[in-house]
Amino acid sequence: MTTCLIRMRVSIPGTHCWPDASGPALILAHEHRHVFYVTVTKTVPHMDRESEFFAEQARIYAELHKHGEMVEGLMRFGSQSCEQLATNILLGLNDLSWQEESFSAYRSVIVSEDGENEAEVQA
Repeated sequence: MTTCLIRMRVSIPGTHCWPDASGPALILAHEHRHVFYVTVTKTVPHMDRESEFFAEQARIYAELHKHGEMVEGLMRFGSQSCEQLATNILLGLNDLSWQEESFSAYRSVIVSEDGENEAEVQA
């Protein structure tokens, strides 16, 4: 038996901060800008377009908007870390999946800052 996984990627310019930062990381205590890249992996039960990529990307953007505020073209995520944002997105997507009685499951979410550093959360 094989498992079929699909992956969707989106990006959004935004800001966040780490209010408790200190020492060499003190600059992170202030709001700073990144391009956040989000990669979502989902299990699908068959290989005939169980989930359409465009619809999945729209769901990811909807989750991002639940956890931030769009201000002047930047999504402001406040003090959320990449780990926290990835967790919130994964929980939200899986909740949506079960509400729709889908047999698919979102397996992981990766949130990256500028394509350099990233956090991954797995279900």
